[in-house]
Amino acid sequence: MLNTYSPTWFTTFMDTIAPTQTQAEVEFLGRQLPQPQYSTVLDVCCGSGRHSRLLAAQGYRVTGIDVNVPSLEKARTESDNRVTFIEHDMRAIDKLSGPFDAVINLWQSFGHFDEATNADIIRQIAHKLNPKGRFVLDIYFRAFFEKYQGERTVERNGIVITENKTMHGNHLIVRLDYPNDYDEFEWQLFTPDEISQLAERFGLQGVVACSGYDETRTPSLNNPRMQLVFEKSPWACHSERSERFASRST
Repeated sequence: MLNTYSPTWFTTFMDTIAPTQTQAEVEFLGRQLPQPQYSTVLDVCCGSGRHSRLLAAQGYRVTGIDVNVPSLEKARTESDNRVTFIEHDMRAIDKLSGPFDAVINLWQSFGHFDEATNADIIRQIAHKLNPKGRFVLDIYFRAFFEKYQGERTVERNGIVITENKTMHGNHLIVRLDYPNDYDEFEWQLFTPDEISQLAERFGLQGVVACSGYDETRTPSLNNPRMQLVFEKSPWACHSERSERFASRST
């Protein structure tokens, strides 16, 4: 399924993320993507550009893509010309100009589709990376949600929300009921080993697996999110060159 996010979700969740949280996430990116080796960054599912803006302020050349038009309009309004924002589907990353030194995909913005499509997105990301380029992925830790399922009531930004989480195989379905609206999402979830094995299929080797944007904390049942950093292997670059040569020869 293609997850869509209601205006209520944005005002309730995305717009209420503390600036200190965003700053901590960008500091993690800075540690894992040191300049000048990693200067050009593709922010996949950039939303309103909260990471893109801070990265650009630190000197990175950032391109942000998303399919949510209101979010992109907000991103353009709040950012300067150091960031390029494009309305673009993550399933068509191959069609973007590139390559990039780094690709980031944060805040559980991966796994929206069937397993073959999700895998192909990783392939396209790997293809867009320069040699030794890095991919930073922030996703849910499946074991956490296998343990914590069911319904609960939470309050956020002054409204009461009923949240229901259910695992079906390796897919998580979440329904959020607001007073006058609702959202329903579905993602394919992974263990650290599973996502690492998938990345390795496309020449991406694991560098870091952590939680809380803290390299000293390993993914665990105490934290629903995990951050993984992958680096493009030299042999992957050789394989891509061989494929291009073979296609020109046929």
